[in-house]
Order: sequence, then C-alpha cells, then structure tokens
Amino acid sequence: CIQCGLCVEACPYDALFMGYSFKRAKYRRSELIQSDDELLESPERPASGYFHPDIAEKLPEQTLLVEKITEKRE
Repeated sequence: CIQCGLCVEACPYDALFMGYSFKRAKYRRSELIQSDDELLESPERPASGYFHPDIAEKLPEQTLLVEKITEKRE
C-alpha cells in the first residue's frame, strides 16, 4: 500500500477507508480477522474524512508530526 486512496474512491460500498491507526497491522493472516465490534468506530479506530466530506467537517484538523516538531522549535 502506498496510501494513494484509489481503493477507497473506487469502493461502491463504503467498506474501505483511509484511517490514522496504523498500529493495527499484523504479521499473521489469522490475526487480521476482526469481529463486527472491532470494525466499529472507536478510540482505537477513529473515523477518517478521506473522500467523505460529510465526515471531514466534524473531525478535528489533522496535522503532520513534522509540522508539530517544527512548531516546537520555533
């Protein structure tokens, strides 16, 4: 994945989204199976506004870590 978002834009069912929680990555395929409760929005799995403008308006503005580090130095 190169985080291009083409799969999210092409999916007709809103089954995919671009999120910010990358710590959910696993090395074993069997660990990737999730229950319905794990797929719901939660603090560990926040909503993403990518390609969903109705959701994006309600979310706090996202900033890059590089921007935060630069602000601290100034």
